[in-house]
Amino acid sequence: MLSTLRLPPIPGVLTDLISEGVRARQRRTLMALKQDTNLVALSAPDATISRCVQAAAIQGDDVLGELRQMIQSEKSAERRSALNFLFVAVCVQVGGDRWLENICSEGLSDPEATAEALLSFPVPKDAWGESTSHIYALWHASLAGKVDSFWASYLLGAAGCRDALPELRSRLSDGDVTSAEMYALAALGDQSPRLKERLQNSLQKAGVDASWGWKALHVSPGLLAPEELRRICPDSEQWPQEVWPWLAVRAPETILLSDDLKEKIHSDSRLRLFALMGHISALFAVCSALSESGLAVTAEQQDVLLLVAGECPSELSIPGTPEVQRQKVLRTLFLRVCRQSHIAVPNDADECPWLLDRILAMPLATTPALRFGYRMAAIPVWDARLAELSHVMRQWLYMERAARAGHALPLSATSVSRRQWQALDISNFVDDLRS
Repeated sequence: MLSTLRLPPIPGVLTDLISEGVRARQRRTLMALKQDTNLVALSAPDATISRCVQAAAIQGDDVLGELRQMIQSEKSAERRSALNFLFVAVCVQVGGDRWLENICSEGLSDPEATAEALLSFPVPKDAWGESTSHIYALWHASLAGKVDSFWASYLLGAAGCRDALPELRSRLSDGDVTSAEMYALAALGDQSPRLKERLQNSLQKAGVDASWGWKALHVSPGLLAPEELRRICPDSEQWPQEVWPWLAVRAPETILLSDDLKEKIHSDSRLRLFALMGHISALFAVCSALSESGLAVTAEQQDVLLLVAGECPSELSIPGTPEVQRQKVLRTLFLRVCRQSHIAVPNDADECPWLLDRILAMPLATTPALRFGYRMAAIPVWDARLAELSHVMRQWLYMERAARAGHALPLSATSVSRRQWQALDISNFVDDLRS
C-alpha cells in the first residue's frame, strides 16, 4: 500500500543516495582489508550503507533501474563492485517475488559483493533475530542450477541457516559435499564422524580445498583434536599460518613448551598469539619496547595491552610524553596486572632493571594465563574492549569462544558490524547469567 501511495522521487535524490552508498561501501572495503581496523571504526561506514539501502528500498523498482544503468556504464571495477553490492542489498530489502530474478540478472557478476550483501540485508526487525529466509531460498535455487552453488552453500553456514542441516547431512552421507558445504556443516554445528573425515581429507590437500578446511576448523575448532594434527600434517615446517591461532586456543601448552614451534610462528603474529594465550611475556615485551622507543603505540601493541592488561594508557598515544612518565606508566601497568593476578614480584619491582627474570619473583613457566588484567576464566568474558581490538585479534577471539564453549561460531571479524555487536551483547548476557 505504501509503495502505491509514495510520491515520486525528487530529481537527483536517488543519484545522490546511491553515490553516498557507493562511497561508504568503497571505504568499508578498504577498512576490511586492513587487519588493524577495529569494530568501532567499521561501524561508521556500515551505518551509512544501512541508511542508504533502507532509504533507497522505499523507491523500489525506480532505484533498481537507476542502479542497473549505473552498473552497465561504470568503468571502474571498484565502483562497479560497490554498485553490485547496493543492487543486491536493495533487491533483498525490497523483497517481493522478483528479488531472486533481479539478483541473477545483475548481482551475481561479483560473487563476493553479492555474498556480503546477502549476509547484511535485509535489516532484521528486532535486536536478536537475523533474516535468513532469502539465503535458504537462494541455496534451493542453486540446487536447481539457477545460480552458483558455491557461494550459496557458504552463505548457509555464515548466516546460520539451521533449516538446511538435514539436506546437507544427506549430501554428506552420499559423499557429494563441496568444500563450501563442508564449511556450512561445520558452521552449523555438525560433529558427525563423516564430516570430521571429510575435513581431515581436505587438510591433507593443497589449494582451495585445504583453505576451506581451515576456515571450517576455525568456526568449529572441536572438529579436530590437537594430537591429530601431527598425523594429518607430520612435518611442522609445512604447517600453514592458520594452524597457530587454532593451536593456541586448543592446546596452548603445545606452543609454550616447545622452543622449536615458537620459532616457526611468523614474527608478524607472534606477539598477538602469545597475548591470545594470555602469556605475560607478550605484555612484558610490549611494555619494554614502548619504554625504550618513545614511539606511538602500534595497532599490534595496542591489541596486546588491551587483551592482556585490559587498557592502553592514553600517555602512550600522546606525542611528546616525557620518557620518564612513559616508563612509570608502563611499569605501574605491568605490576598492577601481576598483583591483580597473584603473580609474585620482588620487593624492589618498582625500581629493579626492566628485565623479565628480575621483575618476576617466580619462573616464567608458572605464570597463569591473563585476560583484561586478571587471570583468564575457563570461558573468557567478552566486554566492550573487544570492539577496540583489530580484525585479526577479534577473529581469533571468536574462534577461542567457539573452542572454549564447545560450539560453532560462524562469525567473521569483517562481517557487518551489526552482527558482531549482536554477538557481543548476547555473550555479555550469557556471561552475566553465569557469574
